[in-house]
Amino acid sequence: MAGLAILISIASFILSKKEVSNVQTTAPHPKPITLPAPSPSTAEATPPISPNTNSVVRFILNTLRFLYFILIYAFLVTNFLTFFSVHITLKLTSHFMHHILL
Repeated sequence: MAGLAILISIASFILSKKEVSNVQTTAPHPKPITLPAPSPSTAEATPPISPNTNSVVRFILNTLRFLYFILIYAFLVTNFLTFFSVHITLKLTSHFMHHILL
């Protein structure tokens, strides 16, 4: 569970850095590097990346982050309710024991 949280944190950090770096780009762009054209077999083997890939990844990360926080809150509420019920039980027990002993 902790490993999943670390992976989600790292991925969201990387995505947030990409968004910030895209916004802050004001320097002139360097001359593009020209690469040789790929062979037909390479072009067919690697399909183009969809522009919606980044939004899909962001949606999945946000969903995982939401589910992770729900699990944390459920754990905290469960611990609080357990503490509260034990506290009330001890109070009632001590109250009744006080009346029985008197």
